[in-house]
Amino acid sequence: MRPLLPCHPSEHSFFSRFSRSLERPDVIDHLRDGVIGEGLEIPGPDGPRPLIYADYVASGRALHQVEDAITAEVLPYYSNAHTEASHCGRVMNRMRAEARRIIAGACGADDRHAVIFTGSGATAGLTRLAPLLGVDRMVQTGQKPRVLIGPYEHHSNILPWRESGAEVVEIPEAPEGGPDRAAMARANPQVIPRNHQVETAIAAAEDGDFAPFHRLVAACTRPFDPAPDDLRRPPAAEEIVHRTFCGT
Repeated sequence: MRPLLPCHPSEHSFFSRFSRSLERPDVIDHLRDGVIGEGLEIPGPDGPRPLIYADYVASGRALHQVEDAITAEVLPYYSNAHTEASHCGRVMNRMRAEARRIIAGACGADDRHAVIFTGSGATAGLTRLAPLLGVDRMVQTGQKPRVLIGPYEHHSNILPWRESGAEVVEIPEAPEGGPDRAAMARANPQVIPRNHQVETAIAAAEDGDFAPFHRLVAACTRPFDPAPDDLRRPPAAEEIVHRTFCGT
């Protein structure tokens, strides 16, 4: 097992100083008191009403503790982080590198992973995900990739897929709650060319029998149609399955 990256800030960094500022027994009350806009009143049909913010899943509220720390220790050095030729550039580069390391460690990442800052929250990250998966290239070549989304999606996980040109299938909610598993099974491909099926077809073709190959190709051409059970089953325990990779 690869060692996980450390998620603790270095001793004398901005992140370490900020972390120490929150080491207090009343930290929850302290943070709650720091919410910007807490106690605000807004106009209502019968006069002013207290503002109740209920969209934390999409956007957390700003905290005085965070904003004050950034104002005092980050913004004075804020600059282009693509240079080491200036003091401000070096400060920003080191802050960004340490932020990457802290986030990676908090997510359980190791040296095989990378933290990619994508911009403004989850929406920017998901917008970047569609082209990284090659959806745009598939659409350009006439393919129609299918994307399944659940019944509780935030718009940030709906709009990027719709705008990509993919076929977006929304899985409804089951009567007992959660995604409807039956609908999900209908929306998923019935046939995926598993390695053991491909190996069986290749072995038969090498002996001059191309029927298994043509049968598998026909099923994969219509992946959402009902398929024979033998093309849907996983490999049996006694079957030897070689590891193959893209381009093999």
